[in-house]
Amino acid sequence: VAYPPYVAENDPDLAPDVAAHEPHDALFAGADGLACLDRIISAAPTHLSKRGAVAFEHGYAQAEAVARMMKAAGFDDVCCIPDLAGRARVTRGRQRTPAKR
Repeated sequence: VAYPPYVAENDPDLAPDVAAHEPHDALFAGADGLACLDRIISAAPTHLSKRGAVAFEHGYAQAEAVARMMKAAGFDDVCCIPDLAGRARVTRGRQRTPAKR
C-alpha cells in the first residue's frame, strides 16, 4: 500500500492551505501528477511475491490512468475503490497468475 505524491504541478484544485503546509515533494509528482505512481507501478512486480497485490491512493481524476499503468505492468484484478463521496480514489491490483505449462 502506498500514499505517494500525486498532485499535478499546476493543479488549480489544490487548497492553498495544503500547499502552504505540506512539503513540495510530498505533494507534487510532475506535470500530470503520475510520475511517482508510474515509477512505483513499473517496479512493483519485481518486489512482490506470486499473486502479490498493490493499492495506491491517487487523485480523483487519475483512476483510469493508474488502472492502465497497472494493467500494462502486468497486474490483473485491477479495480478502483471510491471514497465516501463516490469518487475513485484508490486503485488496487494483483500480480497476474503465470500461465500454466
